[in-house]
Amino acid sequence: MDVNNDVSIIVNFKQEKPALFKKVNAVTDRAHIVAKIYHNQTLFNKIANADCQLLDTLFEAVYTINHSPEDFLLIYFAEIDLYGIFTPANYLKFIMMIRGAVNDAKEDGGELSVQLHQIVLSGKKQKLVFACTNLDYFEKLQKYASDCFAARVTTSDNQITVDIPTHNDTEIMESYNKLWNFINDRKDTPCHEAMKQIQPMKVGPDHHIRSYSSNNLTINSLEELDVVAKHFRSATNVTIMINTGPVTVNNHCITNHFDNRKPAAHEWIMSNPPLIGEPTTVYYERYQKNVEGDHVASNIFGPLVKAALGRTTTQGSKGVRKW
Repeated sequence: MDVNNDVSIIVNFKQEKPALFKKVNAVTDRAHIVAKIYHNQTLFNKIANADCQLLDTLFEAVYTINHSPEDFLLIYFAEIDLYGIFTPANYLKFIMMIRGAVNDAKEDGGELSVQLHQIVLSGKKQKLVFACTNLDYFEKLQKYASDCFAARVTTSDNQITVDIPTHNDTEIMESYNKLWNFINDRKDTPCHEAMKQIQPMKVGPDHHIRSYSSNNLTINSLEELDVVAKHFRSATNVTIMINTGPVTVNNHCITNHFDNRKPAAHEWIMSNPPLIGEPTTVYYERYQKNVEGDHVASNIFGPLVKAALGRTTTQGSKGVRKW
């Protein structure tokens, strides 16, 4: 890592694009990432304008997604070393937007590189994903996987995703072994040698798998996203009884009586989770600024956040409560 070069780039960045530099600094102050963003400004602008939460460390990203509902997607952007947390609907909008930018760049005789990876936590419901180390057998392995599980198969880079549910590490291993034995019964040694299980890596207390997701750029609907996504989305249980009783969100129950302003607040919370360590008052003010009409009172907003996202607050210095 050339630290001196990164510093030089940052100085130029601040002078040439002060407004964009300020936007970048709101996300990260890590020199090597700021330098990467300087060379990928179009990509950063597209991501920054998307409805997602941007984080600059894997630890913080994994912690956040691990305390969010399962239907959030954690995406790693290789070119700028940032992590984005999306709802499926917001991720689809982003894909449409970035695909248009890629096409525009081609028409102008240039190129916009976008390397997407999905981060999936061990213990979350996920699909069977494995790698092929010899592309001569790539198509054959896809056929074996499809025949073995009678399931849809998608690919991205050298990885193969099988559209079957696995709920934990044990089920993943069982599925992998089933396919291994299926190929073994056909005495296809070259395919065995080309088939490689993707081992989870540890970050903090959690294990995760980083899977290529470049094929996401071809999707056009949430149904297609469900096919190429590396984990299964859980059905979100949302029952709202207006003025008559409690609200149930993701199987958490709030006993307060709610009026017809709460669905808008819930929708905003789900799309804009609080940052780790963000003061509760700052987050509530952010909600007030971005949601039109009458607002949920702060004493109701807090329980809504806890119920919707499973988040908790801590007591910071000077009595400031933080998410």
